[in-house]
Amino acid sequence: MRTIDHRRFGFALGATCLLLYLGCAFMMAALPRETVFTLSGTLVHGVDWGPLVEWDAPWHDTVMGTFCVFVLGWLVWETFAAIYNLSAPRTT
Repeated sequence: MRTIDHRRFGFALGATCLLLYLGCAFMMAALPRETVFTLSGTLVHGVDWGPLVEWDAPWHDTVMGTFCVFVLGWLVWETFAAIYNLSAPRTT
């Protein structure tokens, strides 16, 4: 079994989470509210996002959210890769 470079893996998946977050923020800025709810409900089998969404969030909340999603994604996936490497059988 091969090992994973946990730093690179964490960064790659943290960056992927960041892009998804920015895509969502762009979609909310570019499309009407009902269209966004219809599209997001379709993606997650009809979940109603209405009560959870802060539609008029200030720009600094979006920037902070983007940073937090990136860091959280990086840490979660780096931990995942490290645990994966620990569970790998030792080769000589």
